Amino acid sequence: MLAFHSQLPKFVLLRLIARADQRLPQTVSLGSGEAEAITLAKEISADLLLTDDLKARRIAASLNINCVGVLGLLIRAKQRGHIISMQEVIGKLEAQGGLYLSEAVKKEALKLTGESVG
Repeated sequence: MLAFHSQLPKFVLLRLIARADQRLPQTVSLGSGEAEAITLAKEISADLLLTDDLKARRIAASLNINCVGVLGLLIRAKQRGHIISMQEVIGKLEAQGGLYLSEAVKKEALKLTGESVG
């Protein structure tokens, strides 16, 4: 996040893993960021790991770590009333955040959140 923000928002806590020099054996094929995220999730018994990396999600699932991607998080936020327009948020993430979603995935997300699919 620090690559995009000069300082972290107040709701974000910076946590370091206990042993940065040791990886969980299952994570050796992942990039360091994904491996550390999974390790930290395991260390703190996180309720949820946010990652869009399919390989990382599979490994996390094998370690009994619940995962969700950005779109899944947005769907939850919309269902709980934190987002007014899913279509608008997806559009902003695609235009400004570099997110790519297929039309089929976008339509399913809009359907799941009760927005009209056009």
